[in-house]
Amino acid sequence: MNIFWPGDTNSIGTTDVSDIAAGKDGSVFFATSNGLSLFNNGKWTIIHSKASGNIGYLDGIPKRNDIKCVEFDSFGNLWLGYNDGLQIYNGYSSPVNIIKEYPKGTLQEYQINDLQVLGEQMWIATGSSGVYCYQNGEWKWFKPYGMSGPDATRIVSMAVDYAEGNLYLASEKKPFNSQGNFILINDDVKGAHFKKISDYLIVNDMENVRTNRLGGVYFFNKTDIVSYSLKGGSSHILNIREVLKSDDTEISDIASLSDGKILIGTNSGLFSYKNGDIITSFSGKEIFDSQISKVFVDSDERWWFTNKKIAGYYQENKFSPVISIEIP
Repeated sequence: MNIFWPGDTNSIGTTDVSDIAAGKDGSVFFATSNGLSLFNNGKWTIIHSKASGNIGYLDGIPKRNDIKCVEFDSFGNLWLGYNDGLQIYNGYSSPVNIIKEYPKGTLQEYQINDLQVLGEQMWIATGSSGVYCYQNGEWKWFKPYGMSGPDATRIVSMAVDYAEGNLYLASEKKPFNSQGNFILINDDVKGAHFKKISDYLIVNDMENVRTNRLGGVYFFNKTDIVSYSLKGGSSHILNIREVLKSDDTEISDIASLSDGKILIGTNSGLFSYKNGDIITSFSGKEIFDSQISKVFVDSDERWWFTNKKIAGYYQENKFSPVISIEIP
């Protein structure tokens, strides 16, 4: 287990993490309330906004220290989302700022809820105005309740089924308002449009969706995880309270591992789960605070997590098979 305390010389800027994304060469980017934290080859770099005295200021990013979303597009550009706009940074020139003042009419709202790359497209969920797609310099608005948009206003989570190439949306639960989960459909008649998923296992309060690395996606709420794909349908994976035999455990975040396990962050600790069993668990003194807020699995299969006190990662031992050689 590798532990990082905010304030140490080589550590994350804060444990108040909103989003995590994998960069190139095994690097990991953390969108936080105290700038952009970057972990690469065992070293942390904290990049603050210009307003903090140029400490770590990098070519105009971040625009402000309170960053809500981070994502990379297929061309390697870094996208940062804020409560009042977007930044797109190519790594060597000044960033493009998508804000209310400029360029006019790009977005209807500038509060960024989530970012998700799909091929050469970048999908942007904003405020209560649904989602947008950016591709080849053009912006397309999928207006809520419109011909192509979802029947929900506030999209708070997006994920891609890379096996089938489908984009999924999850909307915020609001009393007396239509909400639900949606899939992007492409056909010759309607073109690209969002269709609501009608499945009894995927209930309205499942406001979160994550990619399943083995295909499909996971929808989840505070107690249950359901897998789904367009071709395979749905399957109930677990109820965390039944698995842990606890009446008050709640799921905060999940991530998929390449071997089929699910990494689950809860208010009772950090767990990996597969085929009906808890495989690994960390809680209490092992991680200093059992209330997990974010989890993420990077390209090196490190299990990242944050709680109120620390950030850290765990990496399973990888053993190579022993080959027996008979010497004549």
